[in-house]
Amino acid sequence: MWIAVTVINPVIAVLAIAVIPIAQVGENKESLLSFLGNQTGGSWLSLVISLDAFLVLSGAVLTSFVGVGGLMKRMSLDRILPQMLLKENKKGSTPRILIVFSYYVYPFY
Repeated sequence: MWIAVTVINPVIAVLAIAVIPIAQVGENKESLLSFLGNQTGGSWLSLVISLDAFLVLSGAVLTSFVGVGGLMKRMSLDRILPQMLLKENKKGSTPRILIVFSYYVYPFY
């Protein structure tokens, strides 16, 4: 993995410097990779980069829910968290854990 990062990051940086003027880099710092794709490949490449970023972030959120579900279940079994979190529904999942996690990650205020 570190080899890929060592190769890909400098290539993207050199490509950005070669394609985009430095003044535009500062103006588009929020979505520079998508802007770079738009400049080099057109709007379709910008769309592909944006969709890829959305999918990666969605996968990270889903992974956090799965990971915290297992962690909180284990902590409840070890009696660190309340036992009421272990109540399962008909399908065998523990929705109270996800509700508690959702409330603290995405508060409803």
